[in-house]
Amino acid sequence: MNMEFIGLSAGILKTVSFAPQLAKTLVTKKAQDVSMFTFVLCTASATLWIWYALVTGRWSILLANSGVLLICSLQIIFKSIYDRQAQK
Repeated sequence: MNMEFIGLSAGILKTVSFAPQLAKTLVTKKAQDVSMFTFVLCTASATLWIWYALVTGRWSILLANSGVLLICSLQIIFKSIYDRQAQK
């Protein structure tokens, strides 16, 4: 079995696992119960994985973590916006 396929499959599942939280945040326009620390760590982790993938040429890792970085970054942005609105 191709190991890149396994890596890409794992990355897709990891990326998809963050999507429901982002979708819920966008639909409800609330994010008070979302842990900012979790998504900051997720963003830092994905950034380091992307760097590693670029250096080693591991495209499955690059693709998977690019999706994770996008979703986690969006969650941080929307959490910041909605939390600020809730304080007013």
